[in-house]
Amino acid sequence: TSQYIIRNLWPTPIYMNLIKVPKNFNKIIKKFDYERMPSNDGSFTSDKKIINKLPIDFQKLIYKEIKNYTKDYLKVSDNISFQITTSWINEHHPNDFAHLHYHANSIFSGVYYIQQPKNGGNLIFYQNSMIPNVSFETTALDYKERTETTSKEFHVEPEDGLLVMFPSFVMHGVQKNKSTEKRYSLAFNVFMEGTLGEGEGVLKLSVD
Repeated sequence: TSQYIIRNLWPTPIYMNLIKVPKNFNKIIKKFDYERMPSNDGSFTSDKKIINKLPIDFQKLIYKEIKNYTKDYLKVSDNISFQITTSWINEHHPNDFAHLHYHANSIFSGVYYIQQPKNGGNLIFYQNSMIPNVSFETTALDYKERTETTSKEFHVEPEDGLLVMFPSFVMHGVQKNKSTEKRYSLAFNVFMEGTLGEGEGVLKLSVD
């Protein structure tokens, strides 16, 4: 029997790692000011650069993970660095959820779970129908079993301390919080700064 080879070209990399929730972190985040989201399916901090108000050691941990994702795995060149541009704490009450969405004006996005109650809801990634893999949406094949290659959805079951990062164009949402407790997570967006290209095509980017 011949041995066949499969190469998964141009995958969408979803980064996951566990970082222990710092001591007293829950007390810190619950002192922030929150407001209801325009979508009315959850609340978030009024401050959209909230990571600057979190412990420095924790900020360094997040940036280390961003470096692992962009430099160690993706092999982005040294002339480009990555900065967190916006960040906020999500506060989801019982029955709150996160609707299907993507993040604009961002290259990578991330979520760090601070307090994830049992039955608090999964993070779900959805395949973008405009970016087909093995079949177009209008000619979808039937499968006896779905894999990461052929699935239309990918579920992540969160736990306290889980960090997930992904390209910002990836459509995602969060299931309804079916617990009786509040669910807290840190969300953030990342953009690049540095020098792109060379010669007449050079472009220098700086993030405020």
